[in-house]
Amino acid sequence: MAEINGTIAQVVHENSTDHYVVIQMASEDFSTFKAVGVMPAPQKNLDVTLYGDWRKHPTYGDQFNFTSYRIAEPVGRESVIGFLVTLQGIGKRMAARIVDHFGDGTFQILEQEPERMLEVNGITSGKLEKMLQSYSESRKLQNLIAFLAGLGITATYAGKIYREFGDESITTIKRDPYLLIERVRGFGFKRADDIALKTGIPIDSPIRYQAAIADTLRQAAKQQGHCFLPQAALIRSCADLLRLPGHHPQAPAIIAHIQALCAPNAPDRRRLVVEDTDVYLCRAHQAEYRLAENLQSLCGTFKVKTDIDEWIAKYEADNDIELAAGQKEALTNAVTQGVTIMTGGAGVGKTATAKAIIEFWLDHDQRVVACAPTGKAALRIQESTGLEAQTIHRLLGWMGTGFSHNSRYPLEGDCFIIDEASMLDLAIADALVAAIPLSAQVLFIGDVNQLPSIAAGNVLRDMIQSGIFPVAKLTEVFRQAAASKITQCSYAVNDGQMPGIEVVTKATEQFESDCVWIKCNAPIIPKATEWLLREKLPELGYRQADIQYLAPMHKTDSGNIAINQLVQDFWNPVQPNKRRIKQFRVGDRVIQTSNDYNQLVFNGDIGTIESIVSKEEETITHIRYPDWQEPQGKLIEYSVAQLDNVMLAYSITIHKSQGSEFPVVVIPLSTEHNIMLQRNLLYTAITRGRRLVVLVGEERAMQQAVNTVRSTRRHTRLQERLQS
Repeated sequence: MAEINGTIAQVVHENSTDHYVVIQMASEDFSTFKAVGVMPAPQKNLDVTLYGDWRKHPTYGDQFNFTSYRIAEPVGRESVIGFLVTLQGIGKRMAARIVDHFGDGTFQILEQEPERMLEVNGITSGKLEKMLQSYSESRKLQNLIAFLAGLGITATYAGKIYREFGDESITTIKRDPYLLIERVRGFGFKRADDIALKTGIPIDSPIRYQAAIADTLRQAAKQQGHCFLPQAALIRSCADLLRLPGHHPQAPAIIAHIQALCAPNAPDRRRLVVEDTDVYLCRAHQAEYRLAENLQSLCGTFKVKTDIDEWIAKYEADNDIELAAGQKEALTNAVTQGVTIMTGGAGVGKTATAKAIIEFWLDHDQRVVACAPTGKAALRIQESTGLEAQTIHRLLGWMGTGFSHNSRYPLEGDCFIIDEASMLDLAIADALVAAIPLSAQVLFIGDVNQLPSIAAGNVLRDMIQSGIFPVAKLTEVFRQAAASKITQCSYAVNDGQMPGIEVVTKATEQFESDCVWIKCNAPIIPKATEWLLREKLPELGYRQADIQYLAPMHKTDSGNIAINQLVQDFWNPVQPNKRRIKQFRVGDRVIQTSNDYNQLVFNGDIGTIESIVSKEEETITHIRYPDWQEPQGKLIEYSVAQLDNVMLAYSITIHKSQGSEFPVVVIPLSTEHNIMLQRNLLYTAITRGRRLVVLVGEERAMQQAVNTVRSTRRHTRLQERLQS
C-alpha cells in the first residue's frame, strides 16, 4: 500500500450520503494529482496522508485510490475556516467570525466549551445544535475510518457501518463484530471473523461459535434455499468455518452452542429451534409452522348453487372457445374448494382458465383479488385477464417494519388468485397466507418445472406433494401454442431431449421459426451478440425495448457483466451531453437487486434511468419503473449509495427473469457457465420468450444443460406439516 503526503487543493466532488470524494491534491514536490476514496468533510488546504494505490481510470486517467487516511487538526486561519464551513448551518462569513472571536482556541472551544459558541453574533441555540451534531458525526466517522484502517477494513465500509450503528459503531464492533454480517451489506463471516480476532475476541469464544452457527443457516437458506439443516450437516459446515491453524472445532462444543442458542434469552437473529435432529433459525421454524397451519385452516368445501357444467357451456358459447378437460377440472376445483392449485407448462391455457375462473367468481358477486411475486407478473395478469393485480408486497402494505395486513388485520376479498406461485419463498408465502381471510377461496397458479424460489423454501412443490389440496395439472397444449417452436423446444428440454431447433450458422441465413440457435464457439458469442443488435433483430422489426438477454451467470466473457457493457456501448454510448454516474448513463435499462420496502421497489424490478441531477450538492439518480397504478410508471429517487442495489439490465440472470415475459429473448450458452447449466434453468429461459427466442453458443453447453438435473430437494418440512 502506497503512502502519499499532500494538501487538498480542490474538492472536485463530494457525496454527502456515502462520503465518496474526488479531490485534487498537491503533493510535497508541488505536483498535482487526483485522489478518490471515502472522506467525510474534506476541506481545501487541509494536510493529509493518504494510503492506497495508483489506478488508471478508463475515462479520467491516473488517480490515487485511497482506502484510509490520516488527518491533522487544521492549523491557520484559512484552514480552520475551511473546516468550519463543512459543518451544517455554517457559511464562510459565520466561520470567519468564529475564528476571529476564538482564534487558535476554536477547536478547544468546540470540544470542551461548545456553549461559548453562542458568544458569536448570529449563532442561535438551534444553529449551534446542528453545528455540534455535524461536528460530532464528522469526528466520529473519521475515528471510525481510522479504527477500521487499523483492522485492515477499507473506508468504503465506514459510511455503511455508521449509518447502521451511529455513534456506537466502534463500541458495537468491539463488543460483537459478527453483527456486521447480519446488518451491513458486504460482510461475510470471514471478514467479520478477521475483525473479531484482531480486536481480541478469543478463538473459542461463544460469540464466535454462535455467529458461525447462525451464519451457516443463513447461507444455507440464501444459497441452497434450505429452511433448516440436519444437525450433522450443520456441525460439519460450522467446523469448516471456524477452523484455523491450531484450532480444530469439535462436535460437542458446537452442539453445546446450538443448545445455548435455543434458550429464550438468545439473540433474536441467532435464536434456534431444534426439531428431532433438524436445526432451524427460529424465524424460519415459526414461518413454516404458521404457513402450514394457515393453509390447513383455509381448506374446505364451498357449495355452489349454480350448475357448473351449465355455466361452463354458456361461457364457452359466449366466448367462442372450448375448454379442455383439465381446464374444466381446474375451474371446478377453484369454485368449490378453499385452496386449490393449477399447474402446467407453456401453452396449456393457464391464463385462459384463470380468466374463466375470475369470470365465474365475478358472476357470483365475489370480490376477486389477484397478485404475483413480481411487478412484471402482476402486470401480465392484469393485461391478460383485465383484473387489477398487485405485487404481494404492495397488496400486504409495507409499513417500514412490517406489513399492514396480517392475521389480525386481514385483507378484504372473497377469492384470491396467486400467480407465478413457484416463485413463492417461505417468508412471503407465510405473510400472504396469514393475511387472507379464513372465509376466502385461494387459487395458486404456477409451473413447478421452472426454477424454485430464490429465497428459502419450496412452497408450491411442497403443497402439491402433500396431497391435501386439489391439483389440476394442465397438459394439453393448444393448437396455436403447439405450432410454436418456443413451446416445442421448452417441452423437449423439460423431457431431457435436445430440442429440434432451427440452426443458423451464417449471417446471411433467414430465421424461419420463432426459436433459433446460432451455433458457434464461445469466443464468437460477443460477435454474434453485436450482429444481432446491429443487423438481424432490427431487420426483423424488433426495437430495443423488445430485446432481453438472459445469461446463466454474471461472470465470463458471455456473462451478464460483459454483455451489459457491450449492449450499453452499442445502444447507449457515452456522449458529451449525457450525464453519467458510476457505470450508469441516462437512458440505461437497470434492475433493482434487493428489496427496498420503503420505496416499494423490489428485487428483479426493471426500470430506466430518466435523469442524473445535482440536488443540494449530492448527485441524485431518477429511475422510472412500470406500475399498474400509474400509466407513466413510478419515478424513484436514488442517492449514490443506493445505486449499490442497482445493476445494468440489458442482460440479466435467468433467475431474475422469473415471472416475466419478453417479446425477444437471447440466451448465450457456453461451457464457461458450467456450474449453472441445468435443465430447469434452460427451460425457464426459453419460456420467457413471447415472439422470438435466440440461443447463441456451443452445442456442448446446450447438451450439458439438457442432461443435467440437479436436485431441487430443499430441506423443508412444510409437506409433512401439511399432512400432519
